[in-house]
Amino acid sequence: MSYFVYKYVYNNKIIYIGLTDDMKRRVYEHASGVGIESKFLPYLDNVEIYYHQCGNETEMRALESLLINHFKPVLNVVDIHRGESTIAIEIDWVLYDEKSFTDTYDDEIMKIRRVIKSNETRIANYRTEQIGLDSS
Repeated sequence: MSYFVYKYVYNNKIIYIGLTDDMKRRVYEHASGVGIESKFLPYLDNVEIYYHQCGNETEMRALESLLINHFKPVLNVVDIHRGESTIAIEIDWVLYDEKSFTDTYDDEIMKIRRVIKSNETRIANYRTEQIGLDSS
């Protein structure tokens, strides 16, 4: 499983920081504009999305909280505390590109298709064996 902290940057200002275990799905959810996600709609035409891959879920959650409280993005309405953060933050961010995540999905889909085909073959063989037993 992968763990990501990501940020939306609009006009060189961080407007949102989030976390996810599925970047492509999460970006799609924001772009859907449904429900609470509608807050992203005014920014989507000119936003840049950056992500940082974390080593585990604990690191991901801690980093998200730290970044939200340091930058206090306008679209983050939960988990913001008063006062200034004094912790130095140096993160290597990568610009989000949907193509970067497509290969992973394609590979996973191919694996699933191979398993399904293998199971279908096993079922067909089992049925053939059962028919052979019934006619004996």
